[in-house]
Amino acid sequence: MEAKRQRILEGKTAWITGASRGIGRAVATILAEAGAEVVLGARSEESLRQAAEVIASAGGKAHAVALDVASWASAEAFAARALEIAGPPAILVNNAGLGIFREVDAMAVEDFDRQIDINLKGPWYMARLAIPHMKRLGGGDIVNIGSIAGTAAFKRGSAYCAAKAGLRAMTEALMHDLREHSIRTTLIAPGSVETGFHRVALPSGHHNDQSWMLEPETIAEAVLHALSAPAGTLVSSYEIRPLGTGK
Repeated sequence: MEAKRQRILEGKTAWITGASRGIGRAVATILAEAGAEVVLGARSEESLRQAAEVIASAGGKAHAVALDVASWASAEAFAARALEIAGPPAILVNNAGLGIFREVDAMAVEDFDRQIDINLKGPWYMARLAIPHMKRLGGGDIVNIGSIAGTAAFKRGSAYCAAKAGLRAMTEALMHDLREHSIRTTLIAPGSVETGFHRVALPSGHHNDQSWMLEPETIAEAVLHALSAPAGTLVSSYEIRPLGTGK
């Protein structure tokens, strides 16, 4: 962990979904460096435990709690356990995501449903569970990790793009609902990020050279920057693209 990072989040608890790898793990690491007590949620319990142990070994406060954001029952269980071990959340980072890119007539209905469940319903579930606690705290931050796919649709992305467009709209609607409660909402919309996502979503025709892509730590720094906004202000959205070739 970076000893020189200002601990601007000292005393705050952060819930982070999809935190076992990639952007979620980078966000958990950086928020812990900034002083937050982080509760990591994901389906891969072993990877989740390893991520929490790395953060804790560097002096951070981290807890691993199993979570499938597509399941309301799992989200409820996560929230109950997180409250028990770390207290109410001042920060929620909705990062868990899934992309399956196929033409409509080649996509299973189950694959469509799963993408909507994880990318759109999951963030709503987690916000629904976190908001009452944030209201009691007198404020908080909800950061949703979206995608430029929410405004720039692409071939074979009907389900994914629809979910990310919905997440963008939901984030803006939450802003109107919550700003009077001093709860800030931010959408981070990256272009291509080297997380292994593309190798899973596009197993064929995938380009091996990922050097031009954004690093997960870049997105995590954007999350911290949004959380660092001066009192009385909020960062509505960031759209972040790599300078190299690609999207």
